Amino acid sequence: MRVVALLPALLLGAVLPAAAECLTDVLPQGIAAELAEAGYKADIGTTEDGQPFIETGMQSATVTVFLYDCAEGGNCTGLTMRTGFNLQAGMSYEQINQWNYDNRLSRAFLDNERDPYIEGDITLTGGLARDDLVAGFSGFESQLADFKDFIGWD
Repeated sequence: MRVVALLPALLLGAVLPAAAECLTDVLPQGIAAELAEAGYKADIGTTEDGQPFIETGMQSATVTVFLYDCAEGGNCTGLTMRTGFNLQAGMSYEQINQWNYDNRLSRAFLDNERDPYIEGDITLTGGLARDDLVAGFSGFESQLADFKDFIGWD
């Protein structure tokens, strides 16, 4: 009887796809390694207040990846990718609001000189499939290309 009960489970196991490999090492070094493996530059640094960040490049721009809620010696729960552009005349708040209205996968803001910045988030809580992390970076890179066109950056 046990053999009969195990047979459906064995058959299902043969046809179900393997689960995606999940990142459990969501430390700065692990994220940097995944970036590098995906073909991005990945230099680890630390902010003045001791928070880790990774500097990378996308679309000929320097992108800073800020890691959040990193337990001491433990995993980080989220990251934000951010870059900005120094425009001679700056931009209006109406223009940036239009970007934010039209694009749900990133957000933009102006600094105190009205220079535009774009950023996007990836949550790492509970782990993340490697492919999803790379897709998150790739998606931000696509948004960045569109943003550069939007602000008239060559």
